[in-house]
Amino acid sequence: MELLSTHVGADFDALASVLVARRLHPQAEIFFPGSREASVRRLLASRFVEFAELRQRQIDPAAIERVILCDVRQRDRIGKLGEWLSGRPEIEVWAYDHHREGDLEISGGRVDPEAGSTSTILTELLAERQIAPSPTEATLLLLGIYEDTGSLTYATTRPRDLDAAARLLRQGGDLALVRRFASAALDPERLDVLHRIARGLEVHRIHGHRVGLAEIDLPCYVEELAPLVSKSLDLFGLPVLFVLFAWEERVLVVGRGDLAGVDLGQILSELGGGGHATAASARLPGALVEVREQLLAELERRLPPAARARDLMVPASIALDPAATIEQAKERLHVGGVNAAPVLDEAGRAVGAVTRQLLDAAMQHGLGSRPVETAMTQDLAWVEADAPADEVGRRMLALQPRFVLVGDAADGRPLGLVTRMQLLHYLGARLDLETEEGAPPGALRVAGAKEGHPERHRAARREAAELLSRADAASRETIDRIAAVAREENVPVYLVGGFVRDLLLDRENRDLDLVVEGDGPAFARALGRALDAPVRVHEAFLTAVVRTGSVEIDVATARSEFYRAPAALPEVAGSALRQDLYRRD
Repeated sequence: MELLSTHVGADFDALASVLVARRLHPQAEIFFPGSREASVRRLLASRFVEFAELRQRQIDPAAIERVILCDVRQRDRIGKLGEWLSGRPEIEVWAYDHHREGDLEISGGRVDPEAGSTSTILTELLAERQIAPSPTEATLLLLGIYEDTGSLTYATTRPRDLDAAARLLRQGGDLALVRRFASAALDPERLDVLHRIARGLEVHRIHGHRVGLAEIDLPCYVEELAPLVSKSLDLFGLPVLFVLFAWEERVLVVGRGDLAGVDLGQILSELGGGGHATAASARLPGALVEVREQLLAELERRLPPAARARDLMVPASIALDPAATIEQAKERLHVGGVNAAPVLDEAGRAVGAVTRQLLDAAMQHGLGSRPVETAMTQDLAWVEADAPADEVGRRMLALQPRFVLVGDAADGRPLGLVTRMQLLHYLGARLDLETEEGAPPGALRVAGAKEGHPERHRAARREAAELLSRADAASRETIDRIAAVAREENVPVYLVGGFVRDLLLDRENRDLDLVVEGDGPAFARALGRALDAPVRVHEAFLTAVVRTGSVEIDVATARSEFYRAPAALPEVAGSALRQDLYRRD
């Protein structure tokens, strides 16, 4: 006997893959080992599809020779079938599945976690074998794809899922039926649950990530709770949301979210569940408070830092020579527009630090001609480049320095530094005005290094993309080319100035102003080569102009300027982007 089966609580992806897998295994008998989701029951009640299936009493476990599983490879998710497989290594097990979790040894089929749904895998297999699905089968597969990819919007959706959906539409798949069965209206019972999620929502900050958590006591089990969690995630704009539903000493944990590098399925597998990177669940016995503590402990253990020191640091653009005089050091800080700076020896090792207040005190005592090393403090705060941002904050609070050096303290050569302002930006100061990770108000990031944690400014990035969509096609094409060069050169590049202003005012402007955190002229030359355009460089001012067609691109190094006298030419020095924008303002 050959059985074709799936997991308990079959959803559309499970139903579709079982019914369509019959085309690959025509001798197999269909067996559902447990309940089906309410949405699947509504579909079957409509008589849209009918099929023969075996009941448990009709199956002789001793006669089973092969089991073909769809959308599952976990023994504890297949009900009675898991018991029949126990102690029977002679039974051949095949699987068609897109989940990462699985504890059954598979001898055939196709397992591919890179697919957004098992229905995608079956669609591809039919195409490979030149088997055309019927319109009913095409619609079922569409239901499976749309359900498991959030209507092709989840982060786990791949181009192949869209390709599979397009193929199925050409083969007679009916999107009207997909909408009818996959998008059920909320009844009063589920609407009440949705309101209770909203009222009970707590937002925890775990390693810098905002994580939503809600606990709901139910008088009895309620079906189709997962879509309510997805709706809540969208309503509150959270990167991650977990809702704990409790009834009769049992708890269902449903997780939804999209954090790069975080797999919700792996997190909930530690609680006995599983799922995908962006959607997962777990059922477990116990009290609500116990499960809550288990989940929070697992999140504390599993979630990576939202940002690390390397993501927050800026170059040490102003650094002092130990032999410079105190008077020269004060002027250097004044010209650079900073209140503190590291002191580096000729090998680039940090030997101390000074602040304006410290230098002022020395000068008041008539020590302006003395070397700065006689006045500097040697109490330096260091963090490793991989140190979590929380650790940077603790170092700031403990020693209250003007900046924390990033790198190996034993080596002594800083990779950069984190200022108090950078830390405040990370902690949330004026996030509503920022348009990209690490970009102060007034700049749109084009591309480049130090992408940082991807969750922090997702909404702001959407606003930036919408703003750039107002530019004409030629400007957008040029910006895309600039972004590509920035990524290749691994340099942070920003759109600033009049172009950003005119985007906000919805006015046409084809002249682009760029600021480069690094070597502006070198980036301009690379851009000129990529665009096959002439470049004019002004080395004294760390600027350049690239002319391409009707677009003029001004490239500047992030810099500070100091004027020794009215109408004099400026003295230019590199700086952080924030200082450059303040200078422009």
